[in-house]
Amino acid sequence: MSNKPAQVPKIPVKTPVTNKSKSAELAAAANQRRRTEQETRRQQVQAQQRLILLIGAVALLVMVIVAVVLLSRPPTADFVSNPTDYTGVAVGTTQTGPNASIKYPIAFPYMGNPNAPIKIEEISSFSCPFCLQYHDSTVSSITDEIKAGRAQFVYIFTTLTGDFDAMPGTSAAVCAMQQNQFWQMHDVLFNWQKTYAGGASDRARLEVAAQHLGLDMGKFDSCMTNPATKQYISDSNDYANKRGMVGTPTIFLFTNGTQMQPAPNANSSSQTPGSVAGLSLSNLRGVMEAASLPTQVSTAQATAAATAALATVAVTAPVTAAATTPTTNAPTVAATTAATTAPATAAVTKAP
Repeated sequence: MSNKPAQVPKIPVKTPVTNKSKSAELAAAANQRRRTEQETRRQQVQAQQRLILLIGAVALLVMVIVAVVLLSRPPTADFVSNPTDYTGVAVGTTQTGPNASIKYPIAFPYMGNPNAPIKIEEISSFSCPFCLQYHDSTVSSITDEIKAGRAQFVYIFTTLTGDFDAMPGTSAAVCAMQQNQFWQMHDVLFNWQKTYAGGASDRARLEVAAQHLGLDMGKFDSCMTNPATKQYISDSNDYANKRGMVGTPTIFLFTNGTQMQPAPNANSSSQTPGSVAGLSLSNLRGVMEAASLPTQVSTAQATAAATAALATVAVTAPVTAAATTPTTNAPTVAATTAATTAPATAAVTKAP
């Protein structure tokens, strides 16, 4: 037998858990939970940000696509809804102003009887939203008065105001004027301002308009690139400023040669150029009818009646910011004057 003592198995002794170590474990677990929660929130925020960026990118892409489609789509055959009928209206160009003291340095397009008692001059831009409003609310609504011989309407070009570059559209209008289609192009350009905004000045679109109006495209294209066309518009800008353009539209109203609106030398802000733009259509018709009294009534009486009709109106001036014109010493450009009910040719030529 062995003399070695019997080995007694060792029983592991558990280390007693102290309050301190238990607190540390609880704190570690709490920290882990906080870190997990923070990470979860961070991931959620990132996911939301990615979603917002994705939605924004998609929305921007959609807007770009819509803008491209709107700006690049070809004009429809219906260029102007409810187009103005100019049949029977005297049209042409003139350098004769509303009275003997006013003579235009270049020929401007007009519609209406040159001997009408009422003369309306509008300094206007095809890119001006207020001009668009005046066109829609007044100009196209007094065509019957113009046809009746009570008024003549003269359009004076400016490219110095508006929300986008008016030069291409104005050039197209001048070139249409050469082929007796100014007023039709005038209506198209204002209609397109509503539809295409700055895209109304797109050269390809303007060519489609010229084709639609039946213009000679060779003459139209030549006119669009002719330096004389640009000079004509520059001269018109100069004249608009010399006449006292404070914005667009600037409107002058004459009755039997007497300037009615704005009142000459008036200091009131309600009498500044353009104030007649606030004249309601009904009141404007009243002025026209009063100025067109039967022939047995004297011119002075007719003018007095028109003055009385005008005096009942409180006039305001919806104009854009004032424009400045660069000085130019370029030669004057003139157009052939016409005053018949038949279409009259208006060619841009240098004045002698």
